[in-house]
Amino acid sequence: MFSAQGLNPAEKKWIELAFEPAPVPVCITRLDVFLFVNPAFAELYGYSPQEIIQKTLWDLIAPASREVMAQRLARRALGEKALFKYELVGQKMDGSFFPFQVETVRIPLSKGDAAFSYITDLSGRRYGEQMVFQSQKLENLGILAGGIAHDFNNLMMAILGYCELTLDMISEPLIRENMLQIQACGERAVALTSQLLAFSRKQSFVPQPVRLDHLVDRMQDLISRLVGAGIELAAEHASPLGTIMVDPNQMEQVILNLAVNARDAMGGQGQLRFKTQNHVPGQAPIRVEEMNDIGCVSLSVRDSGVGMDADTISKIFEPFFTTKEMGKGTGLGLSTVLGIVKQNGGDIHVESTLGEGTTFQIFFPQCHAADSEKVSIADGPIVHEGKGWVLVVEDEASVRGLIRMVLRGHGYEVLEAVDGREALAIIKLRDDLKMVITDVVMPGMNGIALAEAIEPLCPQLRVLFMTGYNEGSGLTRFIGRPGFKILYKPFNSRQLLLALEQLLSDTPAIPAE
Repeated sequence: MFSAQGLNPAEKKWIELAFEPAPVPVCITRLDVFLFVNPAFAELYGYSPQEIIQKTLWDLIAPASREVMAQRLARRALGEKALFKYELVGQKMDGSFFPFQVETVRIPLSKGDAAFSYITDLSGRRYGEQMVFQSQKLENLGILAGGIAHDFNNLMMAILGYCELTLDMISEPLIRENMLQIQACGERAVALTSQLLAFSRKQSFVPQPVRLDHLVDRMQDLISRLVGAGIELAAEHASPLGTIMVDPNQMEQVILNLAVNARDAMGGQGQLRFKTQNHVPGQAPIRVEEMNDIGCVSLSVRDSGVGMDADTISKIFEPFFTTKEMGKGTGLGLSTVLGIVKQNGGDIHVESTLGEGTTFQIFFPQCHAADSEKVSIADGPIVHEGKGWVLVVEDEASVRGLIRMVLRGHGYEVLEAVDGREALAIIKLRDDLKMVITDVVMPGMNGIALAEAIEPLCPQLRVLFMTGYNEGSGLTRFIGRPGFKILYKPFNSRQLLLALEQLLSDTPAIPAE
């Protein structure tokens, strides 16, 4: 679109042919007056070309950028001819602001020189930079959260452990009730620590038999606080519900992410429904990987929110895709959900109608009876008292002292070390050790390095790792190997004794000569 004056017919003709169809915003100005704008320029600002040609540069520049604009116009008036590039903030027809880059060069025209400029909208780039910065902040916060969770797990293990030992020593009802209250508060603190680990993504991937109905019911209080009082919660479960083999910590993260997604879709007001079901083979709406002849189990999370159209549904699992306004979401929640579900051998199905809400339904293969009936460490019987020498390697004195008391109280002889180097020195001097119980994260030589040093030195020596979270791939190489076991903090005395008993019944792998 051309102004009524400023260009002759020949100039209008070549400018129109060259720049009218250009996909990038282009304008020609003389000082602060528009001589030409193409449709892309007008569209960027939300005006029609006819409207924008009647305005001046000052009408399209945010107040914060007007001083920079004045300096640039003054330099043009002095005859500056070089190509120059700078950034400003524009103001659109709806009043919103956006950053843009302008590249300008002086061009000679019949009625005097003018400035030819093309515009690059920086909104997407700035948003991407903000997302990277936000991601870096989240990563740093995750590292901090993981470190706090590690130390907090040690503290809570000592608190709960000594509380457990004290409960075994007292019978007076009032004192027992007070101790039980301390124990209950400690267990709630452990649950919060688990959420810190889920946030920092340092929770270990340890598949085990899980009942989704039990998991959902256990999380009701946490979900209620997360979504707010304006959202009504309800849960409906099949009975009996089948068991699935998944990582419970990761399933908690999936449920929380879906709850947050539902809360945002409902604007803090509405109904959130959880439903668990059994499905016979072929009944599920999608194929679940590794589906067996038993069928699968599903968890549905339904909200009464705004719903989605088919185009949005096709994109929701893409990393960084979000329907929220800029700066309100990272677009990683649902992609994380999909990744966890797939990692645990499941799949996800989405149904949504605009104005009627959305249902996310996740499916997992049901366990075979042999898997679902596996006895967890917490539930097994303790067959006999312990015998022999055990080396405890732990840099936290309170945890080391607690383990010493438990082991000695059940027949074990105990040696202690504060780190891997001290432990290795003891191992080299003793040939009567049956077991090493070692923390993973320690200063100097950590538990993984200690285990790697023990293997060639004492192949018959069993190793029980203690850890609060997933410290990396170094630990995973020991999972499932005879002679090695992992016990996750915080654990109680029963879990410790059962882990030792089970490990002592294993036969460590002896390297081939």
